[in-house]
Amino acid sequence: MPSLPQIIGLILSACSFAVGIYRLNRPKPHPQAAGVFLVAFGTLVLAATTWWFVFAPPAIPEKQPNPVEAQSKAAPVSSPAKDSEEEKKRRTRSETDKAIEHLRTEHGVRPLTDLEEDLPVSKLPDGVYGFCWPDYLPEADQSRLTNQPTTNFDFEVHKLRNGSAFVVGFVGQQTALQLETGTISGKIVLFRAPWDEASSLVSIPLDRITSSECRKFRDGEMLEIEIMPRRGKSVRTPR
Repeated sequence: MPSLPQIIGLILSACSFAVGIYRLNRPKPHPQAAGVFLVAFGTLVLAATTWWFVFAPPAIPEKQPNPVEAQSKAAPVSSPAKDSEEEKKRRTRSETDKAIEHLRTEHGVRPLTDLEEDLPVSKLPDGVYGFCWPDYLPEADQSRLTNQPTTNFDFEVHKLRNGSAFVVGFVGQQTALQLETGTISGKIVLFRAPWDEASSLVSIPLDRITSSECRKFRDGEMLEIEIMPRRGKSVRTPR
């Protein structure tokens, strides 16, 4: 379809050409030069308009954005596998928090106050819990607790109302069963947070621990401890 300038050019050239022919054919006093000029002008405009029609590139319509494509660029869709993995992690954290809170209630412990922080276990009142650097666990009486973890390596310690102290962590199901029945001694590996092969929450008396050695594991540490043959206590987390 011709554009508006092309239509105007055609009309102007036709009018100029027609008026020029009319003036050339009329008798004097109309000057002949004016007719010649109009004929020449009309011919020139007609030639320019024709060239425009033939050689000018066609107008390309502006592409309208696709609403669906624009929305997909503005809000990228998450991968179902990634969403599933994130949901699994959130569910695991929620279950872990509930299991630890249940154990705190069962042990009858409360958080440390500001005045109680950084005191050794032996000087703390009964019925409290805090967090301890794992290297200090074998020295039960001198282990100092804080009311919040200071690093990703601290383990939770409970001092029960009867004065006994326990370290809290995660082990495999078989190890948890052996701790429950008192049929295990020697070295075991304790994790600060659960993972696929260590999802059972346990509490081990500090006075059973004879040595400990930390090793890095993921974003924290795992603790290899040696315990004496004595009955422990285990609470499993829900799967």
